[in-house]
Amino acid sequence: MFCNSYAQTIDENNFEESIKNELTKKYLFVSTLENGFARVENKNHKEGFVNKEGVEVVPVIYDAVRPFSQGLAQVKKNNLWGFINTEGKEVIPFKYTRTEKFKGNTTVAQNKKGIFVIDQQGKIKYTIKDQLPNFLTVFDDEYIYFENGFYGIKDFEGKIIEQPIYDRYYISNKNVLFLERHQKNYIYNIRINKRSTVAFDKVRTWRDDNKIFVENAGKSGVVSDTFQIIVPIEFDYVRNNDDNTIFDGRKGEKSVFFDENGKVISECTLRDSIFLENGLIRIVTIDDFEGVLSKTGKLIIPLQYEFISLKNDRIIAEKKNKKGYDVFTIEGKKIKTFNANHLSFQDGIYMISQGSKWTVFNTDFSLVSSEKFEDVKIFNKNLIGVKSKTTWKLINAQGKTINTTLYEDLLQNKIGFLVAKKEGKWGLLDYEGKNIQPFIFDKVEYGNKKHVPVKKDDKYSFVNSKGELQSDFIFDHAPRFDRYKGWLSSFSSDQKYGVVDTLANTLISNSYDKRVKIIEPNEFYKVEKEGLQGIVGKKETEIIPTIYKKVSYFRDQGKYFFVVKNREGKYGIYSSEGTLILKPEYGPIHTYQNAYQGIIVVRKERKEFLFDLHKEKISGGPYDYVTMIAGKKIFSIKNDDKYTLFDAVRMKELSSVKYNYIGEFLFDITPAVKNGKGGFIDEKGKEVIPFIYDKVSNFSKGIASVKKEGKYGYIDKENNVVIPIIFDRIKHYPSKHDNGSIITVIKDQKYGLYDVSGKEIVAPKYQFISRFNEGYATFKENDKYGVFDFTGKIVLPPKYYSLNNFHEGLAVYAQNAYTYGYINSKGEEVIPAKFNYAKDFKNGQAEVKLKGKKVMIDTEGVPLNNDGIEIEEVEIEEETID
Repeated sequence: MFCNSYAQTIDENNFEESIKNELTKKYLFVSTLENGFARVENKNHKEGFVNKEGVEVVPVIYDAVRPFSQGLAQVKKNNLWGFINTEGKEVIPFKYTRTEKFKGNTTVAQNKKGIFVIDQQGKIKYTIKDQLPNFLTVFDDEYIYFENGFYGIKDFEGKIIEQPIYDRYYISNKNVLFLERHQKNYIYNIRINKRSTVAFDKVRTWRDDNKIFVENAGKSGVVSDTFQIIVPIEFDYVRNNDDNTIFDGRKGEKSVFFDENGKVISECTLRDSIFLENGLIRIVTIDDFEGVLSKTGKLIIPLQYEFISLKNDRIIAEKKNKKGYDVFTIEGKKIKTFNANHLSFQDGIYMISQGSKWTVFNTDFSLVSSEKFEDVKIFNKNLIGVKSKTTWKLINAQGKTINTTLYEDLLQNKIGFLVAKKEGKWGLLDYEGKNIQPFIFDKVEYGNKKHVPVKKDDKYSFVNSKGELQSDFIFDHAPRFDRYKGWLSSFSSDQKYGVVDTLANTLISNSYDKRVKIIEPNEFYKVEKEGLQGIVGKKETEIIPTIYKKVSYFRDQGKYFFVVKNREGKYGIYSSEGTLILKPEYGPIHTYQNAYQGIIVVRKERKEFLFDLHKEKISGGPYDYVTMIAGKKIFSIKNDDKYTLFDAVRMKELSSVKYNYIGEFLFDITPAVKNGKGGFIDEKGKEVIPFIYDKVSNFSKGIASVKKEGKYGYIDKENNVVIPIIFDRIKHYPSKHDNGSIITVIKDQKYGLYDVSGKEIVAPKYQFISRFNEGYATFKENDKYGVFDFTGKIVLPPKYYSLNNFHEGLAVYAQNAYTYGYINSKGEEVIPAKFNYAKDFKNGQAEVKLKGKKVMIDTEGVPLNNDGIEIEEVEIEEETID
């Protein structure tokens, strides 16, 4: 039997259409309903809320709003966040720079004073004092914290839930967090505060579902977020339908289908399977016959068709050799057979062709029209375009003609109108066939839901959603309105550029030579005349005169600043009010660097200065070189080949000590060099580790490598020796290989391993140790290679002539210098050693050389062509000469 069946017999987020239409006329943006409320944005880019009846319940006065949660919504005003209730009353004051939504009785809020856990009345319940990742990560009543380079989890009372031992973390969805350690991923369930005991090579989720796709040693499966096995981890790969209720585990040509509870519903030998809607599965046999399985695994459409599709709850099955179509319900009941060359089904209307003619049927298979047509276009369930000979007309589902006009072409437009062509010109029709724009256009573009550009006599105008022409034909090019630019568009007329709104009001006159850049709608526009640039504002008031070769901009603390370059190539800065706060006397000022604490670095005559944007004056310099230290309130200053630290807030040097070098401050202390010796200083310039080392590195995972008297080791932040300073060399590989947790040490040309806590994992006794990959490293002993894991446990003894790292569960090995094959982590030969050379696997393929010819193979050793398709293996005879 081909398939063994295990079958058993077994929009509240949207407005009413009329309300939605009224809201879209009133507001620039309307979100879907969430918890009974929708976010709206007005033309002034202010936000508020309406209820499901479309009534404005929270005034549209805020800079930003976020959806309600637990009866409270985050709202932003004057660059600060607070909370309001569903009546629009302020519950928690606007005093935070960042907030999270309430997921229970508490949430997290941050301002300049710190990070706090607050309740629904705004009362501080707990102050978070831990070092945090660059991005604050909070979920329910827990948060991620950072300690000595590792990540952990605490609750809102400061209790440790997960120790800081993880190299990385990934937020997958609202229920699941992935914690990575030693290249293995643990699943953490946020709802129940529990971590899986089993770790996986790879993990991923699908949307916000509670199913997790996992992989170990190259085999795939599915587990629940409570760590229960749904699909055993034994398949080449696992696929799923859109709502994660059916899974297809593939082993070669065999498919095993599981329901969402992990029950096997069907097993088949297949070439392919495709998930359709309604839980249906289109299956394709090795012989290219298609059928359909139900979500319970029952074969409801027999395996005898060329191609099967699902449209509008109808299954369309094309017979072999183009001999017609069968139509089924989604339950698998055959309801109609068409002897046709082609069939299409859309909006409840069937179109079938016999030869070059088309016939149209209703859902109940009654004829829409007895006439046969050259072509058919279905616009909706009661509006159909049909072509007879060379002209088109509109009919309804009863076959009645909508109007008497014949057209040369009919198209559908995104705005909701029909585009029709008559006597070489285009016009617009509504869905009742009424002409709403005359046939005068040379071109009608597809447009968007609000505007459709139209062209006449090489000039453009545009039509709004009501079908009204908004302006005369004055534009050289089609206006492109952008919500993120306030529904404004740059335009050109008679080769001069300006800005226009959706009502065709000219906001910036077409008097400029190049396209006007909309920096901030109704506030700042960059303009250009005769090769010179400037900035104008609302009503085209001049902010920066149009006299500069280049104008660019950046923001600091919510305020715009403009960098100008004059004709002599010198740079200066204007404020957003149009005041020249830094004369153009300086070298290039890079806007991408952004200011920090209102300070920006400028350069003049090979010297650098600190410029205070808000005090509008030079506040430091001249210096040879200035480095802005990311995330800190300090600068590194260089003068006469000596470095010191500079406080960006108090604008003074932190220490009188001068250094030969100061590091980047990746953490709270950084390496520095003084008088040829290395040590460490903190953010206040205090020396926290004495300058006694020949070499020092940045801290990583709480330790830093040092060199003293020609030997290497590691110290912690208190200068305690973690790994003895006795080694000739050390290797701390990039995090992609071992996540920075394993240190390779070399002494007397022998390799060993330590972890970052200082524990010796492997004594230095091996000839070589590779990087770790997929949880394993190769080692060399007595000129033979073996494998051990992160704990130093030998998983493959040293017996191989050559052995690579594992990639996708397989490693290249050789027993001699001439033949190579592949083994798994159990030492089992998966692909025999028969190749002249072999490369590592990547994306399921590897390059090998066999009898002098290069070929790609899959993970079972089967040769592939250039498209990754399996080909028949051909025996290659060796040439012999008598």
